[in-house]
Order: sequence, then structure tokens, then C-alpha cells
Amino acid sequence: MILSGDFRERTTAAGESLPVLLWPVALLLRGVPDAVHETALSRVLSGVLRAHAESLRPLEGRRVTIVVTDTGNRLRFRVRAGRVGRDPTPAQADTERDVVIQGRLLDFVRLAARTEDPDTLFFARRLSLEGDTETGLYIKNLLDALEIDWRGPLYRFLGRSGGERATALVERSGVEATLRGLIERALR
Repeated sequence: MILSGDFRERTTAAGESLPVLLWPVALLLRGVPDAVHETALSRVLSGVLRAHAESLRPLEGRRVTIVVTDTGNRLRFRVRAGRVGRDPTPAQADTERDVVIQGRLLDFVRLAARTEDPDTLFFARRLSLEGDTETGLYIKNLLDALEIDWRGPLYRFLGRSGGERATALVERSGVEATLRGLIERALR
């Protein structure tokens, strides 16, 4: 790893740059087995998509692999009963995947943080989709239409009264817009 001149990025030996903010994430991805990441990410995805379970019905039984090219991770998932779960199928069976989505960590973070829309990332070939075209397009469109509900977890964790207060505080403070701006600047 080499620090670039402005100290906001680090460059890998392969010449790819990554914002310093993401280096701990990259090290974690490299240092922890994929099965741990698959389990954690499947729980997060199932939680985020809980309100959209109906949207997952066309993906029932489908196998999806996410390949993070600059960290070497291959994360395997399968949609079952309206949930995204870890698919323990051996790596040799990757030829049986319905869809493989591949890209750099930075582009997956941009997709998750919604600082760039999926169309831009896929059409610019910063993320690529391989496999069943219909399933791949469905996933891309689902990601594009996805609205993340940050209020729901607050209500579940804090109860109705606490959730209402916390939501009002977040909305009045403008913290959501401020965080989005910070994330966008950090990921440039």
C-alpha cells in the first residue's frame, strides 16, 4: 500500500486506488473467511428487503455470486422463502450460478450508499453482470428501486415513542443529508 499525495486515497500494488476510509473494510474482507461475510451480508440484505419480500418472489431459488475483484472475495447467496441467505454450495459449482455480479469494493460501496445509481455503475462497466440476463436485469432494477428504511429499525429498537423522537431528531438535525454529503465526498 502506498499513500497518494493527498492522503485521501491509498494505491494498491496493482495500481488501483481506494479511499483511505475503505482500507479497513478491504483488510477485513481479505482477512476474514467469505462464509462470515456471506452470513452477515445475508442478514443485512434480508433485513433491508423485509418490506420488499414480494419483490423477491421472482428470484426464488436463484443463486447469485458477488465477486469483489480488488479483495478477492466470492460471496455466494441464494433466495429462499422471501429471504436472501448464504449459499454453502462449493466454489467449484460457481458455473451453476444464475447471476455473477463483479466489481471493485469502491463501486459496491457506491451502490450500497446510493451515491451512484445502478445504471451508471453497470453501463459504465464498473460493475458487471454475467449469467441469466433476465435475472440480472431484475436484480439491477430491484436495486435501482430500493428505498432503504432507516426509520423501521429505530422503531423496532427504541419502541414507538423512542422511535418517533429519534426520527424527529434526525429529520430536524439534517444529519441524513450531511452524512450522505460526507459519504459522497469520501468516495470521490
